[in-house]
Amino acid sequence: MTDDAVVESSSAPAPDLEHGVRLEIGVFGPWETNAYLVWDGRSPDALVLDPGMGAADPLIGRLREHGLRLNVIANSHGHIDHIFDDAPLMRGTDAPLAIHPDDAYRLDGRNNYGFALEAVSATRDLREGEQVHIGDLVFDVLHLPGHSEGSVCLYEERQALLLSGDVLFAGSYGRTDLPGAARSRWSYRSHASAVRSRRPFGCCLATGPRRRSNASSPGCAASPRPDGCSFLASPPGTPSCVLRSITREETSQMANLRITRLGHGGVLYRSPDDVWVWVDRWTGAPNYADDYRTAEKVNVVAPTHCHFDHVGDDCADLVELAKVEGAATIGSHEMSVWLGARGIDAVGMNKGGRFEAAGIGFTMVHADHSGGATLGSGADQVTRDLGCWGWVIDFEDGTTVYHSGDTDVFSDMNLVRERYEPEIAVLPIGGHYTMGPRDAGLALEMIGAAAVVPVHYGTFPILAGTPDDLRQHTSASVIELEPGETWEAQP
Repeated sequence: MTDDAVVESSSAPAPDLEHGVRLEIGVFGPWETNAYLVWDGRSPDALVLDPGMGAADPLIGRLREHGLRLNVIANSHGHIDHIFDDAPLMRGTDAPLAIHPDDAYRLDGRNNYGFALEAVSATRDLREGEQVHIGDLVFDVLHLPGHSEGSVCLYEERQALLLSGDVLFAGSYGRTDLPGAARSRWSYRSHASAVRSRRPFGCCLATGPRRRSNASSPGCAASPRPDGCSFLASPPGTPSCVLRSITREETSQMANLRITRLGHGGVLYRSPDDVWVWVDRWTGAPNYADDYRTAEKVNVVAPTHCHFDHVGDDCADLVELAKVEGAATIGSHEMSVWLGARGIDAVGMNKGGRFEAAGIGFTMVHADHSGGATLGSGADQVTRDLGCWGWVIDFEDGTTVYHSGDTDVFSDMNLVRERYEPEIAVLPIGGHYTMGPRDAGLALEMIGAAAVVPVHYGTFPILAGTPDDLRQHTSASVIELEPGETWEAQP
């Protein structure tokens, strides 16, 4: 399915010629998808990447204005927002369509989200190791699955130019929680790491809405079109972008996930975008970190159950955080009803459900524990079962954390590995009320996480398990944190 004139094996020698690059970008459709028109300024040959909804007519017009011949239409992947105008552009130019074969099934028109998407067939493959030749430009095809099975980037070495599709976003990484995402092969962060390690680039044309643009390459000049689309025209040899240009140095300096042990079973997650997620904060713990008694910032409150040692007496610590303006509180349906009766908005869900808060995905999973909240005191004291659960948390950089909450080991932890493949686990190891180090080691065998942060130990003598004990039962990296200490997760 390859055409030697357009897509060739990477063993083919690249032309040893001085050349530049011309690149124009338009933003189309309700998803604000970027369509790229690329040529070398000498040859009439041109490439279009990702013609989104409404892109065909403006692109055909630009081809005519520049006297260009469209050699190939390339899809960085097969999501509807990147392929929508493949069919009309093919009809208007007689150009062949190229996509990675793992995403070719997405061209059949069925995954249309209610839109009238016309089915097409690709006649070219964008496989790892292939090259796309456009005049004197030679783009290497980099297969980087994750956002979808067949996501690719196109890299022009001599121009140090990367067309990243949705592998990289402006200031971030492509998400991998969409249907068909190749979660088992790559994490978000490995996309960027792979690009950096395999190809140095000076300008990365990354996906993201125009309104988030805060920089562009020198010499960019936007020119409004009568059709309502804006294109960029760049001077010879100057790659330009309507978005933020993400350089190799900038991607290497993106923030990492930070995990702070608060004390007892409490954890504060601070995401790469500085979203603060509080899990099981109990300020009454004898070993609670003094620096975190005042919640400086609260974006998400995500308890795992409502025992006093996870939310405070009468759920006071939970209520305090949940009342913070703008905070999203998530938990069981029963917990949300209880909070709602006290005038506090919360999102109730159940096991198997997923909710996104502040750009972070939370999937509620099983925990083998009890979940009674003891409320009041003396003769008025009551216990209400508000449930218990764990979380699989997908952070915006692609790091997946399994936060088990209080639990024993159970065989369905195998499903956590199979379905979510977490890189990091946060597990109780104290014993007596939860599993101890030996069973936590067994849990890690099933979960498959490379690193584990132990919690729920040492608060009282009866919670006798220790990180050193855990190390005797697992090959995972044991991240031992004192209360108030923070670990920065590395990709």
